[in-house]
Amino acid sequence: MMRLDGNKVANELKENIKKRIKDYARQPHLVVILVGDDPASVTYVNSKKRQCENVGMKSTVKVFDSSISQEFLLEEIDKLNRDEMVDGILVQLPLPNHINSNVVVSKIDVNKDVDGLHPLNVGLLVNDKPNMIPCTPKGIISILDYYDIELEGKNALVIGRSQLVGKPIASLLLSRNATVTIAHSKTQNLSHLVENNDIIVVAVGIKEFLK
Repeated sequence: MMRLDGNKVANELKENIKKRIKDYARQPHLVVILVGDDPASVTYVNSKKRQCENVGMKSTVKVFDSSISQEFLLEEIDKLNRDEMVDGILVQLPLPNHINSNVVVSKIDVNKDVDGLHPLNVGLLVNDKPNMIPCTPKGIISILDYYDIELEGKNALVIGRSQLVGKPIASLLLSRNATVTIAHSKTQNLSHLVENNDIIVVAVGIKEFLK
């Protein structure tokens, strides 16, 4: 099994992004919305802010109490959609139970939807006309390209079927003419699938899921 060094690829990409941003008329601006104080979400948001600042981007985190109404949140997103100084909007998921995540994500301007979860962006990706691609799947493809891994004709196994990682990476692999199998929590004989695929993408959020 060949293991690829994602950190090496990420560091080179970040250096390239730094150089590109220096030539821009202004800093790209990402706004992240955090509702509540879920520890994992706070950690993710802080990491995103730090990574943005490290490459020279402006990053704003708008934190709201978990008791806010869905209507209030939609109004805030609408303001950001109209703000020409905001280039990207990310709503940290999950949201409190009384807020419909699908409605919220659908409110984001499709061209500012950095998570690529707006229904239009999802549909464009499935139809091989991507507009905004979710970060992790795009990163996976970048790593494969960096190491010149040929995808056409290869058997690829994606373990996980989330909207943010599993399904998008399956679509991207299909667009490169790989033969894709998606496994999930109900899949039987996973070990057999692992043994009989050329490329394996684990998208379940568990470190060292495969050993």
